[in-house]
Amino acid sequence: MSTVPMSPGPPQDLDIAYGPDNPQTESIDQQQQQLQIPDAYKDLMVRTITIYREQWAPDRLLRLPQWMKNVLMFRGQQILGWDQGSGTYFDALAWWRKEGKQQDGADTYLEKYINNITQMLETAFVGTMSRGVPPTIVRPENAEILADVTTAKAAQEAIAIIERMNRIRQMVRIENNLLYLYGAYFKYTRAVLDGDWAGWEEQDEFGQIQVTRPDRYHCFGCGKDNPSEQFDDDNKACAGCNKPLGAESFYPSETTTEIAFKGQKRVPKAMVRWTLHGPMEIDCNPQAKTLEDTPILSFDQEVDIGSLRLTFPGMAEQITEGAEVGTTPNASYEKLRRSEVYSMGWGYTSDSQNQQATYSQNWMQPTSYWRLGDKAFANWMLDNFPRGCKVSLVGTKVVDIREAALTKEWSCCLLHENVGLYPPAIADNVVPFNERFNDTMNIIDDWIERCAAGMTIYDRSKIDSREMSGRSMANGVLNGIQTKGSGIDKPLADSIFQFKFALDPQIFSYPGMLLNFCELISGVTPQTFGAGTQDNVDTFGGQKQALDMALTKLNIYWENEKEEHAVASQNAIECLQKLMEAGAVGEIWDVIQANGSEFRNNYVNLNKMQGRIKVYPDIDQGLPQSPEQIRSTMMQLVEMASKNNPIATNILDIVPNQESFMAVCGTPDMVIPGAAQRAKTQQDLNTLMENDWQVIVDPQTGKEAPQLPVMPDKYIEDFPVLRDTVRLFCQENWDFKKTNPGGWMRVMSYLQMAMDMEAGVAAEEQQRQLHVKMAGMPPPKQPSPQEQQVAALLTQDGARAVQRLQELSEMPPLGKNGSIAAQVSAAKEIEEAALKLQKQMNE
Repeated sequence: MSTVPMSPGPPQDLDIAYGPDNPQTESIDQQQQQLQIPDAYKDLMVRTITIYREQWAPDRLLRLPQWMKNVLMFRGQQILGWDQGSGTYFDALAWWRKEGKQQDGADTYLEKYINNITQMLETAFVGTMSRGVPPTIVRPENAEILADVTTAKAAQEAIAIIERMNRIRQMVRIENNLLYLYGAYFKYTRAVLDGDWAGWEEQDEFGQIQVTRPDRYHCFGCGKDNPSEQFDDDNKACAGCNKPLGAESFYPSETTTEIAFKGQKRVPKAMVRWTLHGPMEIDCNPQAKTLEDTPILSFDQEVDIGSLRLTFPGMAEQITEGAEVGTTPNASYEKLRRSEVYSMGWGYTSDSQNQQATYSQNWMQPTSYWRLGDKAFANWMLDNFPRGCKVSLVGTKVVDIREAALTKEWSCCLLHENVGLYPPAIADNVVPFNERFNDTMNIIDDWIERCAAGMTIYDRSKIDSREMSGRSMANGVLNGIQTKGSGIDKPLADSIFQFKFALDPQIFSYPGMLLNFCELISGVTPQTFGAGTQDNVDTFGGQKQALDMALTKLNIYWENEKEEHAVASQNAIECLQKLMEAGAVGEIWDVIQANGSEFRNNYVNLNKMQGRIKVYPDIDQGLPQSPEQIRSTMMQLVEMASKNNPIATNILDIVPNQESFMAVCGTPDMVIPGAAQRAKTQQDLNTLMENDWQVIVDPQTGKEAPQLPVMPDKYIEDFPVLRDTVRLFCQENWDFKKTNPGGWMRVMSYLQMAMDMEAGVAAEEQQRQLHVKMAGMPPPKQPSPQEQQVAALLTQDGARAVQRLQELSEMPPLGKNGSIAAQVSAAKEIEEAALKLQKQMNE
């Protein structure tokens, strides 16, 4: 299939996010003039956003330290101090070293090891929750509308393509990391032009070029231009048609401008993109229960100054380094905290925020238009931005205003429901235990280092320490000690003493108890990630029940994540439909490779995406199974099939199920029976659905006849697999009978042809087996010469007997008491003996 060429740039009425590959071609003043936005109304938009952000700024200030502490503990920076002035945590050990406190001789507990329980449980949580991608299902909005049904099938494939483009497996891991650390994540769905991410395509470029033509004679007969320098006499004739050329045919040299092909240029492709963001970047109403309830949403992020100036060239001179937004009183503080999240340094010592500018994108819901109580402004906004409005700023400069619906571009997943858009995070429970665990281990470490071996002191007035300097107290070696003064008469034990420090043995069980409580409260128990079993549970059934209970807790979060994926997929499909309708995206496809076959494409294009659909979270068994659990299920299915279980046997007879089984339980180089035939048939079906009949000339009749674009091969096909593949395709794509009747008819003809071939091959095989059987039989036994002589005589007698019977049958009736029964009986016996002997010889 050919891809619909893209236009050099996105259509003007298409909402594609601005970026380096799609810069804003007009300044905000030009955009404002085009949209007829009064200056006062632009200021009122910014004022509305500012009022809302100031409204919940105190609440946000209280949440930021907890989020930062979770992140720092996760990153291993666990020796933290609290700066009351700035309201944030800092590296206490780094500060202690910087201030030179280590030189005053004071003892400290800062030089200790960290015990990163926060990261350990994060890895377990993310690993358990990321075993699979949250499944979604697509349904037509109205099953009686054929366009909706067709779009529903194509949208399922489109979602798979969008997920692959956005690296969905990695994205799911990031989602769960944000849920663990912050309790929520936000997903931004929009159309982008990004060549480095979505790819490029070559386009022909046309433009004006200057063409210089020399002095020439133009022939009005054939239209040929003849250069004047080729004529050296008065008799001029056209080189093309030999027609005489006069003065009226002469044209002097000239330079003209023409539209001509200038070459090719790379054009970035458009595609739907997802990005994930945490509460550190998203500012909205903390009391809102869902995104629909927040009047505005602000997305703040630090962007390289060069990228911003390239994106907004009309505002390049007004975009300054280190610009901060003016819509929130916490701008500097939040910028500093966001810098700390991505930097191994500390915000107050790092200069990165001095170069990067804050790019703030703000979505206004229609309800926010009435926040200021200005009726004229609210009505004007509703008339011009009925679905919502997006106002973008770099620092305090407005760079873009456009219509945008918040809930069509944003979706969110909350760890807990009904507690606002910033619910408690799992790390909120883990970090306090991590701190207590560190404190306990510090005590144990300190006791081991200082006191486990005891502390020995001696009386320097009685023992000369120089005598023992540098010596080792080895067994079996005499070590002399010089005593002093009056110490000569006292026992040596009175001059040396070793302290023994006691430590309550129960402290050694305390770290394990803390860890156990931490796992129970956080819901990330060892059973969920295979790192342990439940204490005091000895049976396999009991351990499985404990695992099921542990997974039940995580399943709540999994259900919320599935809901978000369904909303994001709905937004992505609607965004893709707009791109296709505008011609910014032609066909998209997913490349599939089956075992023993070449690559093939699954296409999605505008013809299949013109209906309306609804995306829902799939109702499945809960958390996805681990690879070990899937492998165990597969092996149980095989065991059931080996015991002639009809359900298991029928399941494993289907080639796609065999492929799934080999992907889990087999090796990469194993060939699945029938997989190559299935892949070939699928490629044939794709060709039949997309290509019309071919016209060929019959070599026998010389007449034109239609022929399928691809036909089965009599001596290659595995016909049972071919039949099953075609029937499964027709069952799954029954709507093609109406949407693509020509392709459906070609598929039916292909199937009928294959079945006729199968019957012919079966007949030929039966005939071939009969010939083989006949060829393998031993030759008949040959009679001896004596037997042949007797048979010949008996045959002659039998022939005469038959002739005699014929004569007797023609005799007239005999008189009374006359009979020929004896003659007839004798003739029959001779005939029967001759026939019996002939049969024996033939056998």
